[in-house]
Amino acid sequence: MNEIQINNQAKTIDSRDIAEMVEMEHKELLRKISSFNEILESAKLRSLDYFVPDTYSVKNNKRKYPCYQFTKMGCEFIANKFTGEKGVIFTAKYVKRFNEMEQAMIPSEMSGLSPQLQLLIGMELKQKQLETALTDTNARIDSIQDAVVVDTQNWRKWINTSINKLAESELVIDEFGDLRYQKVRANTYKELETRSGCNLKQRLKNLKERLEKAGLPKTKILRTSNLEVIEQDKKLKEIYTAIIRNMLIKYQSAV
Repeated sequence: MNEIQINNQAKTIDSRDIAEMVEMEHKELLRKISSFNEILESAKLRSLDYFVPDTYSVKNNKRKYPCYQFTKMGCEFIANKFTGEKGVIFTAKYVKRFNEMEQAMIPSEMSGLSPQLQLLIGMELKQKQLETALTDTNARIDSIQDAVVVDTQNWRKWINTSINKLAESELVIDEFGDLRYQKVRANTYKELETRSGCNLKQRLKNLKERLEKAGLPKTKILRTSNLEVIEQDKKLKEIYTAIIRNMLIKYQSAV
């Protein structure tokens, strides 16, 4: 990634750099900011406190292109739209950059102080920065933990709810469109077969045959799915639960 461009005077970060930090196309980020601004303004909140309109030009091109300058509040706003690993990484990056801006201003502000006093002030500022970074990181870790809590009492319901959450994330919508619910579920089963070496199709067939021999109604047999197969096998259930948890962390990180 290119070195992040920082506006030291205004203490902002360019939206192009933010887009790179969150691995998103700049034009897509601009669309999101525009929608955020509408919501903020309708609630009588100053969008300029978060995103400051700006422009940039490309070399050998006089045309001006739109961008935004993100304040620290703007970065915090965007960070709160993320969960999982992506949110942790983005928070760490923007906190580090703003700390660098504050450090860059220290020499001029303390130039008239004694070296000993400068050292003490510098140590105190560093400690505050570490505390801020730790607080933000802990918040992101809590977010991850919230995302991966398994409801063991209602396991099948938790699985279906989790798959729906995955299918509703923007990364999955962009990738699979209207087929996302089927695709997500199919991918989780495929991953289970890869990890465990089982054949879900054959196991489901065997289960239905056993249910038929036991005299269960055909309607119940027809409704029998891979989840029943997985739930009846402790090892498969553990592996599948881990797969769903990992996918939640990976995909529930889009803005």
